[in-house]
Amino acid sequence: MIIKEYEDFIEGSQYNLLDPEPIQKFLKLKGVNIGTDNSFTNNNEIAIKRKIDCIEMEAASLVRICHLMNVPFTAIKIVSDVEMEDQKEREKLFQDFFANKIKELGKIVHKIIENIDDITKQEI
Repeated sequence: MIIKEYEDFIEGSQYNLLDPEPIQKFLKLKGVNIGTDNSFTNNNEIAIKRKIDCIEMEAASLVRICHLMNVPFTAIKIVSDVEMEDQKEREKLFQDFFANKIKELGKIVHKIIENIDDITKQEI
């Protein structure tokens, strides 16, 4: 469902996004297509149709504000919750995220900040 008032915000091409490729190259990561939603969902039809790899709920509002203020934006995301049949395994992964993955993300962000000048000078 697309709300008429938000139709102009569906595609990201009008936003002043920073090119993620230098950071992806620096961290040796693959980029993914991220969609947004305002609630948890288990209906994957739209995501599959639009080739969306991951749904997130926070960065869309930030990119919109940055767009309105003419400030370039990018996001570094880490998956904290996955949809799976085995609820015990899902809970285990979710707890592991809080116990370990947040620290790992902090180290990655620190590495990016320490090397930001070199990252932004990279030839793509």
